[in-house]
Amino acid sequence: MNNNEINYLTNGSKQNRLKSKDMKIVVIGSSGLIGSKVVSKLKTLGHEVLAASRRTGVNALIGEGLSEALKGADKVVDVADSPSFEGNAVMEFFKTSGQIFLQQKKKLA
Repeated sequence: MNNNEINYLTNGSKQNRLKSKDMKIVVIGSSGLIGSKVVSKLKTLGHEVLAASRRTGVNALIGEGLSEALKGADKVVDVADSPSFEGNAVMEFFKTSGQIFLQQKKKLA
């Protein structure tokens, strides 16, 4: 992801713009190439950022640490990557992590 793409995410259309400087934003997959850049950019913009990854105790695939990470979050950016690039494994990763994410969100609602 280049700076123009990151700028679009943070300064893009009015519907996608992250306006408030007081938002808590959780970045899932924050230790990866894209996630680390997103975290850096959001911090530069003055947001409170929680860097969530397996390295920080958040595993989106099994839900470990996810509910704690999401508490009080205003926005979530998910840039987690599948550990395998094989077609079925990739689809299973995103289906499973998406379902777990939605379950955790319902628990917090």
